[in-house]
Amino acid sequence: MSAQVKIRSSGSKQRLSRIGVAPLTREAFAPFGDVISALPKPSHAANQGTAQRSNNVATITNLRTGPENSAVANLCVFRCTPPQSCSSSSTAPSFTIKLLERHPYSTQFFVPMTAPSRTARGAAYLVIVCGTDPSTDTPDWETLRAFVARSDQGVNYREACWHHPMVALGDEDLDFCVMVYERGDAKERPDEDCEESFLGELDWITVDLES
Repeated sequence: MSAQVKIRSSGSKQRLSRIGVAPLTREAFAPFGDVISALPKPSHAANQGTAQRSNNVATITNLRTGPENSAVANLCVFRCTPPQSCSSSSTAPSFTIKLLERHPYSTQFFVPMTAPSRTARGAAYLVIVCGTDPSTDTPDWETLRAFVARSDQGVNYREACWHHPMVALGDEDLDFCVMVYERGDAKERPDEDCEESFLGELDWITVDLES
């Protein structure tokens, strides 16, 4: 699978219209965060020799630790239903990006809790990320990437990394164990824990899952 990009023209303005997907790997995902999985060479044995332990597979960050703005860890479960366009019955599987979000002060990890194989290709979910445009502090759409992840891979989004809400693939709901630092009812502004950036309908971007 490749990550080909298509551009649409609108007058003098160039807009991203379609992107492909690539397999999720540590190296490709490194600019955006961490891939959570067993390391090729485990750190050491554990449990009296019955387990192999992989240490430090992700960096967890909480930037709000002061006495007046302390955030707390929220360990939760997300149950994600695959969109019809991403099901096995779709003749041209794809997904439409309408928004991205970020957590400016916290990393956020997702670890799937599912059987080993969910689709014919073994893909369990879609990971969509992009960098930040430093001139506007908004998504830098030119850096948009889409990855397909297996059920034995989790992801940890770096703090302030723009990403799409989780997208399950296949025909069944997919549960994720999720952890993010939040202030909840104590936050000082509505989007303090989670900021969103919406695309206008003419600017929606299609992810081609068969590219």
